[in-house]
Amino acid sequence: MNNLHTLVVGLLWTCFAFSQQPPTTNTHHHCHFEQMMDTNKKKKDLFEHWLKNSVTKYKLTSENEVETILEIPIIFHIIHQGESKGFGTHLGTDRIQEQIKQLNIDFNTTTLNYTGQGDSYPKVRIVFRPTSSYPSGKKMSDVGVNYIDSSKEGWPKGSYSKAFIEKTIKPSTQWDPGKYLNIWVCEISAGILGYASFPIAEGMPQTTEEVSSDGVVIRYTTIGSLSKPYDHTEEGLKFGMGRTLTHEVGHWLGLLHLWGDGGCDSDDHCNDTPSCSGPNFGCPDNRYSCGEEEKIGNFMDYIHDACMTSFSPDQYLRMVYVLQESPNRKGLINREETSMDAQQEETPSLEPTVFPSPVQGDATVGMTLEQDKTYDIEVFAFDGKLTWATKIENSISGHTQIRIPSANFPPGIYWIAIRTGTTVKTVKLSKT
Repeated sequence: MNNLHTLVVGLLWTCFAFSQQPPTTNTHHHCHFEQMMDTNKKKKDLFEHWLKNSVTKYKLTSENEVETILEIPIIFHIIHQGESKGFGTHLGTDRIQEQIKQLNIDFNTTTLNYTGQGDSYPKVRIVFRPTSSYPSGKKMSDVGVNYIDSSKEGWPKGSYSKAFIEKTIKPSTQWDPGKYLNIWVCEISAGILGYASFPIAEGMPQTTEEVSSDGVVIRYTTIGSLSKPYDHTEEGLKFGMGRTLTHEVGHWLGLLHLWGDGGCDSDDHCNDTPSCSGPNFGCPDNRYSCGEEEKIGNFMDYIHDACMTSFSPDQYLRMVYVLQESPNRKGLINREETSMDAQQEETPSLEPTVFPSPVQGDATVGMTLEQDKTYDIEVFAFDGKLTWATKIENSISGHTQIRIPSANFPPGIYWIAIRTGTTVKTVKLSKT
């Protein structure tokens, strides 16, 4: 290990367009993560060696841990071009709040819709909290949001290249990355949806440039949530529901793509994710890849936002360990012991099922309701478009069934999303 340490000059792997793209438009939305890891193979091997040995030990002891919430302070740097607030790149605070809500839903282990086999989630939950004060201590009028008018900074209008973001925007706007997760939101050139820096292993130094680059960059049109996408255009319904940030934060916390950025002969170092030859696009059904069934829905794939459902337990454990032990991550967290059992009791027990599936006529969704709640039931098509929706208000406690008029739907794969409060559950419907 010491010999390897002398070879390391730092580690900051930057990935472009981690989010999902359809094959026909994927030319400019590719990910550079694979090339970066090829270039930094020794650094990558050192990081994975450190992480593999450490996570294995942590996994054996984590079952005895006190249930804990790890809170990450976040700041959104909105790089706008002088539009009225709420228009174009000048996103309103309500949209940022929707994104934060979606991020916390996606990282909430009590509501993740994981359908695979393996271990349970660790007794730790990652939560993202918008900061309420500037680094100077002055209270923020827009909690968690730092608005930056590009014209007042002397920056050009239009989209920004990665080089301009890294060399100009980040160094002049970044808050201490040892205290905050910096999220830059702007128009990115070349059709890139987002990219993120990668954590480092114990003993790995960082250059000044690497420190100043730490954080996540995402395209402004990806900011939103499942219930309130950026807009209702085709693009907004595919990639405007907030899952680009979920995906990028996964990388920021040490996750690789499901295919290990190399295909069947590569590895994402998570035992409960399937081997796969490459990314999935759109909203496909489960497929066979590398000799085994690959369940669709993982946040570290390229599928549409509405079709993403979960991290696996091993992926979540990896992120929890990185957040607590990586030198450029562990200083951020606020730790709070809590009773997650109590939280789970307060979480509605939806557990939706759909039958029959595949279906030729109408389908039925069965689920368990709590008293006096509001439930939104939405059906999304393969391309992310909202196909049908209904609402249950002032619910009566108990099991209920909802008829889905799928006889009127074209054949294909659909996802049914059921929401109440901050809880979201999804179930897949196949129409023949």
